[in-house]
Amino acid sequence: MVFPFDREAMPFTRGFKMQDMTEIVSLVSLRSLGHVGEKYQCSDSCLTVSADFTSELEKCDSVIIVNNWNKIDYEGLILPRIEEAAKKNKTVIVARDLSGDDYKKTADMVGNIVFLSPPSLNVTDDFDFKENSTPVIAVAGLTAYNEKLEIMLALKDALENRDYRVLLISPRTEAQLFGGESYFKEFFEGGMNETEKVYMFNSYIHALEKVYAPDIIILGIPGAIMTLNPVFSGDFAILSTEIFEAVKPDYLIVSFPYMESDTEGYIYFGEAIRQKYGFPADMYHLSGFMIDNLDSISSRKLSLVSLPEEEVFNAVKAVNFDRLFTYKSRAHLERCAEDIIRKLTGDYIEIV
Repeated sequence: MVFPFDREAMPFTRGFKMQDMTEIVSLVSLRSLGHVGEKYQCSDSCLTVSADFTSELEKCDSVIIVNNWNKIDYEGLILPRIEEAAKKNKTVIVARDLSGDDYKKTADMVGNIVFLSPPSLNVTDDFDFKENSTPVIAVAGLTAYNEKLEIMLALKDALENRDYRVLLISPRTEAQLFGGESYFKEFFEGGMNETEKVYMFNSYIHALEKVYAPDIIILGIPGAIMTLNPVFSGDFAILSTEIFEAVKPDYLIVSFPYMESDTEGYIYFGEAIRQKYGFPADMYHLSGFMIDNLDSISSRKLSLVSLPEEEVFNAVKAVNFDRLFTYKSRAHLERCAEDIIRKLTGDYIEIV
């Protein structure tokens, strides 16, 4: 079971390969989140999002507690469900970012409760900056929340089907459930200045290279890659700037919120990315989320609405740009995977 289901849990509905042959048999949400009754194809089953946690609990052996798009009362709405599952001898996998108090209250429960947590590094002053020895595919978003993890997982499956060993590294802890690694926790916490973050992230990537010996690394970039304006600043792309100082990607995919544009529009943003970071975007992805301008302006916070897949397919088709794709199309995904291989093997012509 995945709980509490909302748009942040979409990677669990796409049939991506999970660790230990895990199979999703139930999606449970809260009525206030607005997803109850929706249908999703999970592997070979079409699941309907339910609000009945107790009855759905009987169908599963484990419950995955995930992060959410909207703020939820953890102690009042989630913690009691964890306690119920633990009392029924279900394995509870907490793939959710918890504060100190919430973590302690959960850890104090009796039962089989497993916490997914980012790895911790022993920070030292011995900084040894290294160049990439494994090709890195970076997946970034023009803004936050643009299906980056879904793109990464889809590419991971496509490249592994071509017999490449792929290491996926994501800012999201849930990536561990799909055979990936997440960022080390100090990257998002205090106690490390910006220069140290760059050095330590570089060291972290190379430490993982030694452990996994991958052919390709797929690296997720948190937050936004560009600043739209001072109100919707994307934190001024500070995190992406630090990461790109630590690791220079060999191939860059940038996911855009749904918008009506033409080829020149994407190339314009691509040139802006080149000017900012010193390397181009190789492929552009159109997500199923559109910026809600009125709500964003009134709340002074980026607000997105989801769109039907068919509308996204039609928008990509209308642009007719071979550098634009959606991961939800198998043909688009295969085209992107082949383009990656061509660039990494030297048979590549850059589009400018």
